[in-house]
Amino acid sequence: MEWIALIAWLLTAVGGFVLLSIWVARDGMQQAREPGSRIRPGLILSHFALAATGLVLWIIYVATGSNALAWIAFVILLAVALLGWSMFAIWWRRRQRAALDQAVDPGTLTGKRKLFGAERNSIDIALLVGGDMHEHLGQLIAYARMNHIVPPWSK
Repeated sequence: MEWIALIAWLLTAVGGFVLLSIWVARDGMQQAREPGSRIRPGLILSHFALAATGLVLWIIYVATGSNALAWIAFVILLAVALLGWSMFAIWWRRRQRAALDQAVDPGTLTGKRKLFGAERNSIDIALLVGGDMHEHLGQLIAYARMNHIVPPWSK
């Protein structure tokens, strides 16, 4: 089980490192000076440092079998998770506010666009795409039944 936890921790570390790289590339260190709720450098760097420390302790635990190290790594992981969820909450609130600021104008739904040589509004396009998807679903069902495959909903 400790090997599964190690693999999960390593995969999570790779994902976290990618997110940290994106944050740094987008001038994340400069966010300390900007107003409003942002993921501050202290929060993200402490999350990174604690996660790296916990991962190293877990690797040492796997190598030595010391239960004390396992518990220390677990407690550190709890702190890392708390910091991670707080950063996610900050990001989510900012994203929700940005979505409200860029709400869709109802006029854009009724505006016409040229598609397949005809002027269509967004509702017409959505119905066209939905109809096309159902047409393909029907073709898949027919193909499956021709090959003696019974779809799960038909059993």
